[in-house]
Amino acid sequence: MARLEAQSKLLYYPTPISVVDLIATWFKADHSIRLADPCCGTGEALRRLADAIGVKTQTWGVELSNSRAAQAAQVLDHVLPTSFYAMTPSKWSSASVGLVFNNPPYDWSDIVERDEKGRERRMRHELLFVENVTRKIVSGGHQVIVIPRAILGDEHIVGAAMRERFARHVLGWYEQVTVTRFPDGEYERFKQVVVFAINKRAQYVPAGKDLIESICTLAHAEADIPVITSGSGNFTIPVAPEKAHFTYTPIESAQLAQAANQCSPIGTDEYQRATYVRSLGASFTPALPLSVGHVTMLITGQETGVLEVEQDGTPVLVKGMSRKVAVRKERPNE
Repeated sequence: MARLEAQSKLLYYPTPISVVDLIATWFKADHSIRLADPCCGTGEALRRLADAIGVKTQTWGVELSNSRAAQAAQVLDHVLPTSFYAMTPSKWSSASVGLVFNNPPYDWSDIVERDEKGRERRMRHELLFVENVTRKIVSGGHQVIVIPRAILGDEHIVGAAMRERFARHVLGWYEQVTVTRFPDGEYERFKQVVVFAINKRAQYVPAGKDLIESICTLAHAEADIPVITSGSGNFTIPVAPEKAHFTYTPIESAQLAQAANQCSPIGTDEYQRATYVRSLGASFTPALPLSVGHVTMLITGQETGVLEVEQDGTPVLVKGMSRKVAVRKERPNE
C-alpha cells in the first residue's frame, strides 16, 4: 500500500527545508549562475537553495505533475510541465547549468535495458536521473543527489548487475564525491543520503575497484555515514553558457488540449479570415468573368440580386434556364 500511495502522488518525496539549508552552505558563487532541478515539485527546494547562495540566479525546473508545476512556476524562472525523460538535448541543452539539485523519484521505471546475455531488466529512476543529469552540467559543475542509501549499492534493491552502477558513474564523472546522510529525525523515514558530486570532468575516467567498493558498502545499514553538517562555501558554482535551450512542446493529446486552453485564436485576424462566410446576396468581385453556367448556379442559389421587369406598368415574372444539348453531326466520307 505504501508504494501505491507513493505512485498516486507521482513518487513525490520533497527534501526537508532544513536539509536544503545545510546543502546551500556548501556552495558559493561570485557571479550570476544557473541552477536546475529535474524533479522540482513545487519549486520550494531549488528556490531556497538559489536564495541562500545570494547571487543573481536563473532557475530551471522540470515537473511531471501539472498542479505542482503550476506552483513551481510561481517561484522559479522557467518550469516545464513534463517528464525529465522527455528532455532531449534539443529541448534541454547539454552542458548548460552549473549545479543540479537532483531529488529523483524513488521507484522502478518502465525503461528496460538488456544485458550482454540478452536478459531484460527494469531500471531504477534514481540511477537514470543521476546519469542523464550529468550531461546537463558544465565542466567543473556539481550535482547534489538526494536518494535512499540503498541506491549506493544494495544488490537486494538495485540488483546484482547494477550494484556498482551508481558508484562507477559518480566516481568516473566527478573529481570529488562525498556521501552524507540526513540528520536524525529526518533520516529514519526513507534512509536518505545526500551525495555531493563535485567538479564534473570533461571526460569519463574509470574509477578503481577500491574506490567503487567504498561507495557500494555504504548502502548497508551497518556502514557508518556521517550526518550532513553546515559547510563553509566549500565549492564554487561555475558560470553556465548564456545561450542554452530549455523548451517543451506537448506531444500527447491531453497535453496538447491543456496547452490549447491557455490561448484562444478567436478574435484574431487570422481566425476571422479562416472562418469568414459571405452574407447571402452580398456583393463580390469575381477574379474571372463568369460563364453562363456560373450565372445559372448563382440564380439557382439566390446569390444574385432581384431585377424587376414591368410591362405596361404591370410586374412581369421572368424565368430562365440553361440546358446542355449534345448534337451529333455526320457526313459521308467520300
